[in-house]
Amino acid sequence: VKINGYRIEIPEVEAALNAYNGIKQSYVLARNLKNEDNNYNDFLVAYYTLETGHAVDKNILIQFLSHRLPEYMLPKYFIELDKIPLTINGKIDNKSLPEPVLE
Repeated sequence: VKINGYRIEIPEVEAALNAYNGIKQSYVLARNLKNEDNNYNDFLVAYYTLETGHAVDKNILIQFLSHRLPEYMLPKYFIELDKIPLTINGKIDNKSLPEPVLE
């Protein structure tokens, strides 16, 4: 995937997320949304599930990832899910993933 001219390896971002203590499963998706100038903004969204009894402080998670990934590979949004939605075929259902709340 290319975002802002940088080549990003999604599995590398997912591996860094999965290395964080308490994250059970992660899925990273490249999204693009129109801004008010009718230009598209490309960014990464990280979806993750937690192991039982764990909580994640997103600021600490971002700090953890920034030591393992270059800044351009850091997801812009982090969304915690109870479970990653799957299709009937067992693949991740991108359409069922929630949209990030834009800041």
